[in-house]
Amino acid sequence: MSNQKVLNIYELAELLGTTSAAIRSHWQRRNFDAIPRPIHLGRRLGWPMQIVEDWLQKKIEADSIWQ
Repeated sequence: MSNQKVLNIYELAELLGTTSAAIRSHWQRRNFDAIPRPIHLGRRLGWPMQIVEDWLQKKIEADSIWQ
């Protein structure tokens, strides 16, 4: 396995232009349309950069269908 960057909640919030509270809210409601699905690192959540990039790419492609 490659040495892949895993974002914490604050880094994900900054990348998506939102707050950590909004990320937590989406996660608690299991709203995985609004955030990428996290992985569990013990009691913490993490978002592998590759998963985030793939999720963003799918969002971009879905949005371009309507343009």
